[in-house]
Amino acid sequence: MTEHCQPDEPVTPGVGLVTRLAIVVINWHSAHHTREFIRLVRQSHTSDEAHVVVVDNNSSPTSLAEASAAAMKFDGVTLLQRSSNGGFAGGMNTGLEWALGRGFEFVAISNTDVSWDGPLFDRLVEALSAGTVDAVSPRIVTTGGTIWFAGAVLDRSYGAPRHLQEPEIRCAEPVERTELLTGCLMVASAAVWRDVGMLDERLFLIFEDSDWSMRAALAERRLGVVMTTELRHEVSRWVGPANSPLATYFFTRNGLEFARRYGSVVSTLRFAMMHVVLPQLRDWRRFRPWTEAATSRVLGCSDFVRGRFGDCPQRFRVGGPK
Repeated sequence: MTEHCQPDEPVTPGVGLVTRLAIVVINWHSAHHTREFIRLVRQSHTSDEAHVVVVDNNSSPTSLAEASAAAMKFDGVTLLQRSSNGGFAGGMNTGLEWALGRGFEFVAISNTDVSWDGPLFDRLVEALSAGTVDAVSPRIVTTGGTIWFAGAVLDRSYGAPRHLQEPEIRCAEPVERTELLTGCLMVASAAVWRDVGMLDERLFLIFEDSDWSMRAALAERRLGVVMTTELRHEVSRWVGPANSPLATYFFTRNGLEFARRYGSVVSTLRFAMMHVVLPQLRDWRRFRPWTEAATSRVLGCSDFVRGRFGDCPQRFRVGGPK
């Protein structure tokens, strides 16, 4: 099924879908990944078990056409078309609102640059149904097999999220508690999404999942990692390397905002020192010319101070769904 709607267009409850789970993904110049994601879902879950909601984030006509063709090829797929790029947060919120308005019991948000074996989403829903946690992410590895996510914490020394490293990772229980989840793939019940709220669209990209996790904790919701599952993830495919201008801009601006919200004045200043001042001093000491990364750090800092959020300056824009 293909449905075209605007982000602010009201949705009507009671479509009659019997599926318990909706999986929301974003298409942004990435129809080949969207198509492969849908194929994997249909390979591991019937349309009665999982409904895929593809949100096109105002990508190119070619990408939209290919995503639409993929949506029509498989049962249990809905395509929603946005008139503007809302970033990861805005795109996911469009799909979340659609799913919550149609009575799904559980809703997942996921990247499309992922793969898995077996009924992954069934296992995640089963973990939620057990009642020990309210929202979960799977254990995630890179395509090379290195653990990328098995839980995360708020590093209070500088007010930023940090993935657990190998010595810190616990595997004693099938579901291990965590402070923070990852938007690469997270699942919660409709009741939890309504209680905690949507992703913060002001952040647009990066830290929006950690912000949601912190709000979930404030709402006394329990977060967990399902250690008996494994998701493979093409890390940084959407925004490029961690030092790309796009990633640097969002990391700087949103990192300062995240530290302000959940840290302290001291931790915010430490974040600025570690991720803005020291990298620039290192560049100067190595006699490097002024770089685009330096510009992205300065503009990220400036926009944080001015309260300018949402999308990045156009000069940093690259392809990718976020």
